[in-house]
Amino acid sequence: MARVSKYSVFILLVATMLFVAISAASADTLTPSSFVANTSATFNSVSVYYVDANPLANPWGLTSTCPVGCNVNPIGSDGSTPSTVETIVLRDTGTPTSAGLDVTGGIFTVHLFGSNSIFTPGTDSAPVVSNTKGTSVSYSSSLDSFCAMSACNNGTDPTVPFMLAQVAPDVFTATSNSLEIAFSLTSGTVSTPEPSVVLMLGMGLLGLMGFRAWPKKKAV
Repeated sequence: MARVSKYSVFILLVATMLFVAISAASADTLTPSSFVANTSATFNSVSVYYVDANPLANPWGLTSTCPVGCNVNPIGSDGSTPSTVETIVLRDTGTPTSAGLDVTGGIFTVHLFGSNSIFTPGTDSAPVVSNTKGTSVSYSSSLDSFCAMSACNNGTDPTVPFMLAQVAPDVFTATSNSLEIAFSLTSGTVSTPEPSVVLMLGMGLLGLMGFRAWPKKKAV
């Protein structure tokens, strides 16, 4: 039976630790202005952009995924003021159909309701998001509304699901069949890894210590 090279073991341990570190970094913790436990997290003074085909309309270079018939430019996003300042509320799953999104305070009036939250339920004081591009939640309720100035999506529109999606780290879009907005939420600089991650990192460190203590092959 072939002996296992200590260098092979070393490479395997380093690869495992890198994998764990990358996995731990795939989630992020948002920093709300205020929160209500198991109910909602509020973010004040958030710049909200209307997404259209002009990449200058938002700092992330997003282009609209709105279907045909989407309002071309309800807030002058191609002008000198491509965004509006709003209050964003991410609602939790504390009560049935209470999860969702609220955007108010500027020119938008957005209220989406459903049973799923874009962040991990129960983390309202520091909402945990996956930071995985493509993570999304769909809402379709008779209570939904999605308005920008005179452009509104409500009434019969809730039969077409609204989509709240994560398109980049801490960057989200909310899309209906006639409007699409984008915004970024503040995140914390330090995130606490899950216990399983800590355990795996500890095992990796112990393995490295064992590697250093690996007996050297005596010269013949």
